[in-house]
Amino acid sequence: MVDLPPIDRNKIAAIQEELSDFPEIEKSYGEWLGKALTEHDPRTYPIIKQFLMRNYEYLKLIDKILGETSSIEGFKTIIKHSKNKAEFYDEFSVLKFGAILKDMGYAFKFIPPSDEPRPDVLAKIRGKTIFFEVKHLRNVDEAMNALFDYFNEYPSKFVVSIFLDSVVTLPQIQESIETIRTIIETKKEENFPQKLSLGYADVEIRLSTQASRTPLVVSAKLGFVPFERTRFKIETTFGEAMEQLKSASSTSPCFVVYDVDNWKIEFEDMAPVFYGDTITDVTLDTLKLQQTLYKLKKEPNLEAHHGKITKAFVRNFYDMLKANLLIPQFSYSLQNGLFFSDKSNHVNGVIAFRGNKQKLFPNPFVTDEKLIDYYELKKIWPA
Repeated sequence: MVDLPPIDRNKIAAIQEELSDFPEIEKSYGEWLGKALTEHDPRTYPIIKQFLMRNYEYLKLIDKILGETSSIEGFKTIIKHSKNKAEFYDEFSVLKFGAILKDMGYAFKFIPPSDEPRPDVLAKIRGKTIFFEVKHLRNVDEAMNALFDYFNEYPSKFVVSIFLDSVVTLPQIQESIETIRTIIETKKEENFPQKLSLGYADVEIRLSTQASRTPLVVSAKLGFVPFERTRFKIETTFGEAMEQLKSASSTSPCFVVYDVDNWKIEFEDMAPVFYGDTITDVTLDTLKLQQTLYKLKKEPNLEAHHGKITKAFVRNFYDMLKANLLIPQFSYSLQNGLFFSDKSNHVNGVIAFRGNKQKLFPNPFVTDEKLIDYYELKKIWPA
């Protein structure tokens, strides 16, 4: 893949001409793209790749989002940061969420990226200062871009084959790069080929006949993605979001936002990740009965679990829990929802969006300082 010939000059000229059809892209990225098109292989630039693929609908979306958010405070810094090819899709997800907030009529600003962890967006909604951290998982094409971009400049006498999951996180891409580098730089030649499984990717590294830029072959796993993989991907990025939100005010509500446009996942599939396994009979009497039964079994952490559920009822989350059948059972082994973790106690919930559709997953166990009850949440973020 690394030895592909340069892009034909006619194609470069066509892209330069077509760029004028997307005035917002040209305004924000024109100079950057102009320089990129002079490189030997600009295929790894996300926007250029969309032009080469003639993915005009996606380019229209980029142009539309840029136009809708260009007047928002912090926009220029987001654009500057997105010119790091590896960060483009992450920053575009932030802009997409900004367009949703603007369409809802909420006042907000983008928080400039920093070396210190901090959230992406600050909004004023119904008199409250609210922070949002936006997460994006890369699909295979985006992951390939990041991998090619790195190994294109990494000389070695090896060929690397990677078999990726359909969706991966940025830390997973970084981990795969570091793992491959370590093997190449520390293993003796007689120990190759090397094969390893990273959970989200299978990798094979073998000797090449010549030393040059490291050839890379990337393919993707197709078909159904098991729930465990979906949970793992969300859990990884959820942990990252917790770190970013730590710098927010101790009394301000916080939300994690997922851009699921490129995921093969439905909103309903995300609920068990946050709330855990479910029961269908939700009443206080049922809860008391189950508490008694599990006391007899000496269930670990039963009191803490029961206290959280009871608090959720008292805080007016009953309707949400009952309507969505989302209260996990008392078994300690089934307390596997991310909202049951103490690490998520300062987060009011998760918002997932695809296009113009959004889904709110309230956290009924949020700490008192940041508590917004279910009925107020529905006003802030209507279903």
